[in-house]
Amino acid sequence: MTLGQALVGMMFLINMELTWWEALALFVLFVIPFLAPAAAKPITAAYFLWAGYELWRIIVGRREPTALVKFVEIWKEHVR
Repeated sequence: MTLGQALVGMMFLINMELTWWEALALFVLFVIPFLAPAAAKPITAAYFLWAGYELWRIIVGRREPTALVKFVEIWKEHVR
């Protein structure tokens, strides 16, 4: 479950944007296993599906990988 959470978080960090509903969904997915421990496996699957969906959105161009783009710009500016 922790790996799934980290992947979803990484997708949002790459995008450098987190909407209110994404934050709310992350909070709900975080709280559910405390209230219903038996739901941990489905929640883990939800995290991985969500991370895959966000990766797909980046690949098809619906979400800009802003952090990676900025990294390349800074690298080119300072490393040459």
